[in-house]
Amino acid sequence: MALPISIERLLDGHTVEGHRIEFKGGWNPAPIYRSICAFANDIANEGGGYIVVGVDEDNGLPIRPVRGIPLEEIEPLGKDMITYNNLIRPIYHPKTSIEEIDGKTVFVIWCPAGQDRPYEVPDDVTVKEKKYNYRVRYNSSSIVPKGQLLRELLDLANDTPFDDRANTSASISDVSQTLVRDFLVKTGSKLAQQIETEPFRNILEAMELLAGPREAIYPRNVALMMFNDHPEKFFPYLQVDITVFPKGKLRDPDNFIEVPPIKGPIDSIYRKTMAYLETNVIKENVQKRDYKPEADRAFNYPIHALEEIVGNCLFHYDYRKREPITIEIEPDGMYISNPGGPDRSLKPDDFTKSIVRPRQYRNRRIGDFFKDLDITEGKSTGIPTITAAMKANGSPAVKYEFDDSYSWFMATVPVHPVFLNDTVNDTEISRDDTINDRKGDRKGDAEEDIILTDRQLAILSLINTDDRITTEEIKSHFTESIATINRDIAALKKMSVLIRVDGKKMGYWLITRRIKGL
Repeated sequence: MALPISIERLLDGHTVEGHRIEFKGGWNPAPIYRSICAFANDIANEGGGYIVVGVDEDNGLPIRPVRGIPLEEIEPLGKDMITYNNLIRPIYHPKTSIEEIDGKTVFVIWCPAGQDRPYEVPDDVTVKEKKYNYRVRYNSSSIVPKGQLLRELLDLANDTPFDDRANTSASISDVSQTLVRDFLVKTGSKLAQQIETEPFRNILEAMELLAGPREAIYPRNVALMMFNDHPEKFFPYLQVDITVFPKGKLRDPDNFIEVPPIKGPIDSIYRKTMAYLETNVIKENVQKRDYKPEADRAFNYPIHALEEIVGNCLFHYDYRKREPITIEIEPDGMYISNPGGPDRSLKPDDFTKSIVRPRQYRNRRIGDFFKDLDITEGKSTGIPTITAAMKANGSPAVKYEFDDSYSWFMATVPVHPVFLNDTVNDTEISRDDTINDRKGDRKGDAEEDIILTDRQLAILSLINTDDRITTEEIKSHFTESIATINRDIAALKKMSVLIRVDGKKMGYWLITRRIKGL
């Protein structure tokens, strides 16, 4: 079965961190199975790893073009693996795939984190007298754990990360084949070609999205988070709430504007949140200087910093808590709060020094999916990326806070100093909107002053129900021509009520303003 990502993306080192990949010029079972065991134990909850046979390495990087492995050697190699897999205690079966790259054939062993940790394996699976040891990854090596490392491994026996657990309240039918197909196309996986011919269950098994015995199999939580149109049915309050306080929360707490809750698959929540911030919040200041030809440019918030913060909120979110991610926007800054604090191995000084290396991750699978979609970067790179983006924009540093019980986390993003005298959205909000605007009343909102036709309101209602609806599907609800529907959509875009995110084929609609009646 094919890999969930393309072989090219696997080898380029941007999607999967280097310490989670091993390159082997040829088939050598003893060290390969020590690494298979270490990846299966996944002591850091990073999602396991990959071993690529037929690729030489230089300081951990693949040498291109690859050496390859003769095709006639792969079949007996696969038979050997059946025997060696049974030597792992408890039995563990990694997934394999034959891939083509640089005109050569390579053999990829994908080792997802096992469900029956801890695992042990003989030091050499090929010898008669076998000595068993546990194995874990330490940097880029597979070592025998001792002391505290061994105790941590044994403690993982009944501690599967929440996103990788089976959800017994759901069934395979709750996983959207359309969303899975879209993901596989975006990531360049060969599974996208097989989804039309293979049983859907086989595709989900190949992606490690199912758990349980064959007679009682369930989707894992991550399958519902990523590939269900309404994951809030399974994870209540899985949403992002954005609130704007034009005069400041302390100065005028009753004067605020609520954005409709942003819901959907978690990658869609990310894209919709960023689309709203980019369209309605982020501004650029340009100042020309007499003493130099280039103008000074600064944004109130650098987009790359916000992308990293929002992406990591969804990655590290505690999906068992019944609280939303919140973003509060005030004249002096943006306050992004995430239910579920950081790993307990982290201290406040780690964030101040931009050295954030958690011992374990709450959600290991989400991170892999987000990296496949280029939502987040490699592990432990988020804080340095945010710091660099703020510095490059000339903005003050982000402040990170969490409580002593590690139950919440907040990032305070200061506005760039040149915007400090601005009122949030002051050019777009009338006096009626900013006085006595209380939560949930929908009175005085600027959006209610927009004059829409009944047909335009009906179009928005359809989009509010299904943000991936096509123009042709919208047309099917009306007697008017497709040209008329397109003119209505263009008018809604011109009024800044509606935008299209990620293009026509793979994208979705985003209603950017609160509309009376929706």
